[in-house]
Parts: sequence; C-alpha cells; structure tokens
Amino acid sequence: MTELSELARRALAELELEMERAGPPGPHAPDLVVTEMFTGECRRELAAARDDLARTRDRYQAAILKARAAGFSWGEIGSRYGAVTT
Repeated sequence: MTELSELARRALAELELEMERAGPPGPHAPDLVVTEMFTGECRRELAAARDDLARTRDRYQAAILKARAAGFSWGEIGSRYGAVTT
C-alpha cells in the first residue's frame, strides 16, 4: 500500500469511528446562513426597518413643522420630543 492510500484509509477509519461515537444525528437548530439564503427573511426585515425609520423621520419632521406653525417654541417641541432642555 502506498503512503497516500494508507493516509486515506486511516482518515476514513477515524471518520467512521467518530461517527459511531457521535451516534445518530439528533434534532439540530437550522443553519441561519442557509435559512437566510433560501428565505431572504433578514434582508426583508432590514429593508422594512429602514423604510420604517425613514417614515418615522418624515413624521417627526412634519410634526415639528406643524408644531412650529401652531406657535410651539423650540423648547416646548424639545420637551415633548424627549430632548433635555436647560
């Protein structure tokens, strides 16, 4: 037997021994990378979050402009917006 074939035989024997020690495969959590490749769920969620953030920024801007037009001071707007005023 050549050296290469002997190495291959030993590697296969080690692999088979490890498989016997491990026993039958049990339930495993799904691979998140493979799941994402097939479903695209994370990409859709990121896009939805980005769009929600853009809509929220637009709503804040519109609300601030409306409040200024209604006579609110910048301090009043900041206190309702959640900013700390001194």
